[in-house]
Amino acid sequence: MDIAFQVSGLLSDLTVDAGTRVEKGDLIAALDPVDFELAVERAQASFDLAKSEYDRALSLTERGVATDARLETNRAQLAQAEVALREAERRLAQSHGHRALRRHCRAHLSGGVFERHPCGSDCRLQDISEMRVRISLPEELTAMARAQPDAFRVAATFPAVPKYEATLYPRTFVTDADTTAQTYDVEFVVEGAIDPRLLPEMTANVRVAAAAEGAQSRLVVVPVSVIDTTSRSEPSIWLYDEGTGRVSRKTIRLGLPNDDEIVVLEGLSGDELVVSGGWWRPKENETVAVRGL
Repeated sequence: MDIAFQVSGLLSDLTVDAGTRVEKGDLIAALDPVDFELAVERAQASFDLAKSEYDRALSLTERGVATDARLETNRAQLAQAEVALREAERRLAQSHGHRALRRHCRAHLSGGVFERHPCGSDCRLQDISEMRVRISLPEELTAMARAQPDAFRVAATFPAVPKYEATLYPRTFVTDADTTAQTYDVEFVVEGAIDPRLLPEMTANVRVAAAAEGAQSRLVVVPVSVIDTTSRSEPSIWLYDEGTGRVSRKTIRLGLPNDDEIVVLEGLSGDELVVSGGWWRPKENETVAVRGL
């Protein structure tokens, strides 16, 4: 998060260095308020004078001594003075110091600058109370991560932080896909204690594995060897009907592989018999000889 003063002025306080850890409410930087305070005093004096002139014109108009045109002129001058006063007070408020808005942040300064202008960035705050890892996933895996975030265990290691492994949990999903690779960016948050050596923008190696037994029980998992990916654009699987002794092809939607198994997201209920060998030979509704039952 980039922060900057909305007004230009002389920088009077700079309480942090680059990389300093700050807490919510800590002062980061402040402008010298003297010029802004003087501007408020001048605007207040102009307003008081305009108010006095308006009150006098109003009294004279009510007695028939002054014209309505003069009263309207004084009323307009009073309104302008009031606007100028509010603007001076607003600029004074904007000169007050920047303070941290998040719980734990690190400051990244733009450099040793003594006079600041409103068009520039004075400081960048990075929230380090929560570390996130962004990776790109195929559309099938992105859908599964959204529908079943606890189905798999996702962990990350960091080349710059040896002997530290972080458990990740999905936090946000970018809905704009990469049109070339047809992938989606998914942000995972680091759970638990964060190693103090870990810094924003570090690279990570992400590993995905099946979750605990309780989470796996909700999934349909089959051996990778039973998937037919050679004869159709979509993956399919051959099912065996014990009653008729025939086989039939079923189109499925695959999820995440784990070693020699793979998750089936759609197409199977979990109680079917699948052909584990020789699936490239049969034809639809063909009677086959079965081994291994």
